[in-house]
Amino acid sequence: MLEFILLSAQIALIVFEGSTTQFLDIVAICIMHVILLLAQMLLFYWHADEIRHESVAISEALYETDWYEYNTSIKRTIHIMMARAQRPLSLTVGPFGDMSLTTALKILKGVYTYITFLQHSYGNKFGAKDK
Repeated sequence: MLEFILLSAQIALIVFEGSTTQFLDIVAICIMHVILLLAQMLLFYWHADEIRHESVAISEALYETDWYEYNTSIKRTIHIMMARAQRPLSLTVGPFGDMSLTTALKILKGVYTYITFLQHSYGNKFGAKDK
């Protein structure tokens, strides 16, 4: 949750700063900063999502082996491994939740919400009228 709030707010503030300034060099810096933050977020969340999907495939790979030809001890071990592998392995952000592409999309939705709020507040503060 903390990462969600901080990353969303950081991206939203940078986008808002870039959209409200009149200096092209600051706009370019803001664009590059947002691109780098989004790339960093995508790298972390994409690979965390891949780990989750691949961990589920372990159970299927174990089942496709010739497990029935082994002795009872090995069959039991493979069975335990298959049972454990059916629960997805996931990376978490502390106690705040799993890292996945779904979480990354929630962060981007939060960014949009923050930007909309800032634009609405900024417009009302400086005398812009609502339509």
